[in-house]
Amino acid sequence: MHNDWAAAGSQLFVQQQVATRRAAGTGAASGFFDGKASLEKLGAEPVILYEAPHRVRDTVKALLERLGPEREIVIGRELTKKFEEVARMRLAEAPAWLEGPHRQDGEFVLVLGPGPEIERDLAEGERVLKILSDKLPAGDAARLAAKITGVPRNALYKVSLRPVSPRPSPKKPK
Repeated sequence: MHNDWAAAGSQLFVQQQVATRRAAGTGAASGFFDGKASLEKLGAEPVILYEAPHRVRDTVKALLERLGPEREIVIGRELTKKFEEVARMRLAEAPAWLEGPHRQDGEFVLVLGPGPEIERDLAEGERVLKILSDKLPAGDAARLAAKITGVPRNALYKVSLRPVSPRPSPKKPK
């Protein structure tokens, strides 16, 4: 589990994006959790949910049952207030975290990280991007890799801008 800090602000969505360090272009959906209807719509995409303190435990348990113990969740409590708290963990750890003192006080923002399908898609996007980057400028390579794989262009472009570690030169035989 990781504890993170977010700068105070008036918009919970932006605040939670900062707190969770989500890259632009991940397409996170957001809204109030409305029980079974919301639960059935959840897939591999990142999701931001707003939840009331009297329902947060049940919501987290339902998410755990639907999405499994390994999915990452970030719980933001009392954002923009004096007793703000943000914690990142696996869904399996979330029910126990909520049992801590004062952990059910205040409004909640729950951020579900991407599921394994999204992570695999990004890995495929990066693989295609690497091939295209050998022959094309970064922007063109990112645009084509996005069309081929469906991964957001902005996410691939950011990957293309990462510094590449130099490869060791092959040793010449004596």
